[in-house]
Amino acid sequence: MYIRTYQLLSFSTPERRRLILADAEKDGRGQNINERDLFHGTDSLDTCRGICTNNFDFRTSGRNATVYGEGSYFAVRAKMSHSYTKADLPTDIRFMFRAKVLVGLFTTGNPSLRRPPEIPGQVHKLYDSCVDKDQDPQIFVVFDRNQCYPEYLIMYREAMPPVDQTIAAPKPFSTTTCFLSRLMEVQENPQ
Repeated sequence: MYIRTYQLLSFSTPERRRLILADAEKDGRGQNINERDLFHGTDSLDTCRGICTNNFDFRTSGRNATVYGEGSYFAVRAKMSHSYTKADLPTDIRFMFRAKVLVGLFTTGNPSLRRPPEIPGQVHKLYDSCVDKDQDPQIFVVFDRNQCYPEYLIMYREAMPPVDQTIAAPKPFSTTTCFLSRLMEVQENPQ
């Protein structure tokens, strides 16, 4: 994937961040907030407007699968989120958010989850988010709009990969040398 950044818009404000962290403290997640910068690819400018206006909304999940639960999905790597973007025609611009996400305590998710499962041995205490795998997770799913917010909107075009000169064309002098050799041969033996 080759990307040429087009524009970066910031939605982060100190007040917004303070409100989200205060909400986490109030819910008792303060000891293990575990905040991460993650990516979320979108399929259109209209979807971006909805996220910018109403935040990430897990109630609209399911358009791109719900393998780890019916929540809002975020990826550690932009390359993964890129696969959920579509070029907006006619400009070919793609849209991806970099978001602040409070992942807290997490566990492996599954498609049937509408909220995180209970923490074993702790009655009515839920995990904060679900992941693709417990060790070195690459995908995070949150089920509460107050656990995340769009910090940046990345607008970009996918660029063509650089051409490998050794594969794309013969060596610069080989064609010329062959042509000159043939020309000299014709001039020496003009039949």
